[in-house]
Amino acid sequence: AEFDLKQAKVPSADIEAFVKGTDKPTEDEARLYKLARKLAKAAYTVTDEEFAAVLKAYGPNKACAVVHTAAYCGFFHRILFAVGAEVEV
Repeated sequence: AEFDLKQAKVPSADIEAFVKGTDKPTEDEARLYKLARKLAKAAYTVTDEEFAAVLKAYGPNKACAVVHTAAYCGFFHRILFAVGAEVEV
């Protein structure tokens, strides 16, 4: 992920803060992260208001991309779990 951020020309200070977890998300980003976590852990708990806030802040294309990505990751995780894939360290 760090390589991708560098390729996208994200400033080094921003990358370092992201990697260390010291960056402070904006209110919109915090809502987006909360939505993504809920989609990954318990999608049925997402409220209309939570999704509407993300939709308003990011627009339909990016909001749809978040939902799609979370769904894909959940599906892929289940496939890996089902075939008994081991974590590489």
